[in-house]
Amino acid sequence: MAEYIKPVIDAVLTALEKRVPAALPVDREPIREYGRQFSGIVANMPALYVMPRRTLFDPDAQGVENMAHELQITLAVSGTEPGDVTDAAMVYVRAVHQAIAAADAAREITVMGGQVNRVYVVGHDYGPLFAKGGGMARFPEIDLTVEVAEP
Repeated sequence: MAEYIKPVIDAVLTALEKRVPAALPVDREPIREYGRQFSGIVANMPALYVMPRRTLFDPDAQGVENMAHELQITLAVSGTEPGDVTDAAMVYVRAVHQAIAAADAAREITVMGGQVNRVYVVGHDYGPLFAKGGGMARFPEIDLTVEVAEP
């Protein structure tokens, strides 16, 4: 029986926890918090969240469910200077994108009982700069699609 998007989120999150640290430059802080839901409040930045968007089904598939699971990866980065926060957003997005590519190439994004056919980043959105008090933050997003076939 198909479990749809939950195991895909688990697989992507596991792959990112493994691969992102090596993809970050040595002068950047490691991701302090990995999660499955971004509430808008982040205590420990930088942070990374993998969330479901939607699942699309192939109406012509026979004997198997072909699904395209759309995920949103949200990062949380902070700082005190606008340029530094913008630079950090770009560095962390690049590291996550590279981690996804490395995990896909190593076939680390797997789903029990299903076959992962394709994993690809659809786009990056660096988001607006938020300022409060003396701090600033950005919450860039990465749109990811994982295509899976399940019996």
